[in-house]
Amino acid sequence: MLGLDVILTAVVGVVFIISSIRWLSELNKLPSEINSQLRQINRWLNKQALLSILGQLDKLAIIIALLTFILGEDSRHNTAVFQAWQTITTAEGQTGSGGRIEALEFLNSRPWRLPWIGLTEEEWFLDESTGECKRRDLPVLGSRWERQSLRNLSVPKAYLVEVKLCGANLAETNLKEAKLWKADLGGTDLWKSNLGRADLAEAHLGGTKLEKANLKGAQLWEANLKDANLEDANLEDANLENANLENANLSGVKNLTPTQVKSTCNWKQANFDEEFQKELEKEPDQKVNCSRWE
Repeated sequence: MLGLDVILTAVVGVVFIISSIRWLSELNKLPSEINSQLRQINRWLNKQALLSILGQLDKLAIIIALLTFILGEDSRHNTAVFQAWQTITTAEGQTGSGGRIEALEFLNSRPWRLPWIGLTEEEWFLDESTGECKRRDLPVLGSRWERQSLRNLSVPKAYLVEVKLCGANLAETNLKEAKLWKADLGGTDLWKSNLGRADLAEAHLGGTKLEKANLKGAQLWEANLKDANLEDANLEDANLENANLENANLSGVKNLTPTQVKSTCNWKQANFDEEFQKELEKEPDQKVNCSRWE
């Protein structure tokens, strides 16, 4: 059975030939003998019943082209996904982004999907007007592609400054020593991920799942950890200065010291183990500038 692309090519070819004959016959700039023959062919075509059908082929070509575009959407999307993964893989070892930021953001995006009819559940989304990750309680109108899972991603030392990966599945990823300064990871799943010595300074980690994550030596100064879940995470030597711990869950956190906590903001609103809470009460308060979180 002929494919739509073959049919479309044939239709466009016929329309082009007929249009060319008509145009040349009216040009009057060719030798008289050739001009006369073209006019005869044109008159003959005008007498054929088929011509009235062919006259509509331009419209048919548009319809077929539209159908081809719609039916080929899955293929185009799959190709774009494959190319994005290739970019991430080939950029390993490069000092800059190497296109990985754009590739990761595309894989985590939810573009419109034809025919655009339906509702899409989306707890976290990127607000285009503010450029920030935000939480959404209600479904949005329209059909969208599902996010690609980034689980088990391994990009140690990757340059991902200011990357925006709202609600991404980054569980069990290797982001050791990655540069994630000012990254927007609102609502991401980073369960059991390796973020050892990663630069997460000023990053948005609101609502992020960081259970059992390795944050040893990570830079988290002025990071927003509001509503984040850090249960059983390793925070040994992590820099938490001026970080926002409002409503964060730090129960069972490993290698965390009262000194680290007292360097943060809104730590009194965070959740700690009972024994650790007693240690905090003995630790002297520090002078911390928390105006950013007011």
